[in-house]
Amino acid sequence: MILDNPFHVLGLLADASVPQRAGREGQIKAFLRAGRPLEFDDDLFFPGCRRNQGTVDRTLRDLHDAKDRIRFGLFWFTGSGGVLDDHALRVLRGGDLQGAISVWARVENRPLDARIASCLNNLGTACLLAGMTGLPPGQRWPDGSRERAEYVRRGLTVKARFVGSLGGTDLSAYCKTFGDDIAARDPDGIGELFGEGLEQFAEEARKFGLNVPAAVLAQAVRDGGPRTAPLAARFVGMSRRELERALVACENAEPRDAGSSGTRLMMVAKERLPEVAAVLGETSIQYTSVTDRVCDALLNSAVTHWNHYNNASAESSLEAGLKVARSCQSLVRYAKKVACGIAARERAGENLTTVDGIISDREMALVRFPIKEWLDQAYALLNSRARPQARIDFVQESLQEGTSNNG
Repeated sequence: MILDNPFHVLGLLADASVPQRAGREGQIKAFLRAGRPLEFDDDLFFPGCRRNQGTVDRTLRDLHDAKDRIRFGLFWFTGSGGVLDDHALRVLRGGDLQGAISVWARVENRPLDARIASCLNNLGTACLLAGMTGLPPGQRWPDGSRERAEYVRRGLTVKARFVGSLGGTDLSAYCKTFGDDIAARDPDGIGELFGEGLEQFAEEARKFGLNVPAAVLAQAVRDGGPRTAPLAARFVGMSRRELERALVACENAEPRDAGSSGTRLMMVAKERLPEVAAVLGETSIQYTSVTDRVCDALLNSAVTHWNHYNNASAESSLEAGLKVARSCQSLVRYAKKVACGIAARERAGENLTTVDGIISDREMALVRFPIKEWLDQAYALLNSRARPQARIDFVQESLQEGTSNNG
């Protein structure tokens, strides 16, 4: 929706006229025939955008429908914001993304009206672009960067406020510049198109190593205004679909993969269950049914993982068995933590008692075996001395050495 946005592929603003789009289409086809790179005067191009025959063909199909143009236009730049847009776009074409954001930020907190519609949409797009490509574009963000997450949150907030709270007539007039009269006449329909675009943005971002939590998306649209607030429920579906994929993989895993699939489900659940709870509530049947299913899947994984280890590794070391038991323990503990139903909680508690006992026994065995080995060696040394006095001397010397070492 940002890097693979059709308007980005064409190198045009979203509100370019029909003749401009037709002219660029002809220009691209000529460049492709001549083997020339798809670079244009007055272009907006950022690293990550793929321009080739395949993406161009897809782009031309995507822009055929007016509703699709609105969906993509809400996630690209337009030029109808007057002097401020003109200046910011010049800065942006010079490669200064942060500078362009600073220009558009002048209207960020102004009351919404038609005069700043384009500038607000552009600010949101620029912030999301910064989160995707880095500052400057092409420079990778460090892992877990808070600044990166803040750019994304800011971009989502600005766009949701723009779509959710701008007057319906003004929103329709703005979207008509890249859609048409019919597609843009329903402001609530534009809100739905925006929701679809947000889902696509989250999917695209994931491909570039940027995870946009559903809770962040839901919070942005809830705060955006009456037109976007109902979209919050849409993003619960994103979290539930990811949970469902991890659940199915865990439930269908081969015994040898039970541990890894259970760990994967636990990681997904730790991230996604709070997002589902934030929207649906922890007492809703939709939430409790998911948590109990997660609980059951994790308990089954732990049991299967342990049984498979025991059947396949009868001669393995105590240390190896203890490692497997502790990995099972982490799955069971989390299963007990998330379980909502009485039966699920009881089963998790019973499993936790069992695995805690296994770990305790093996930890004691790790202590007991070295002591037994030492005693066996000492007894052998004692028996190697035939005369009684030699045995007495050996014991006395050993006690003296022990006292000396403790001292």
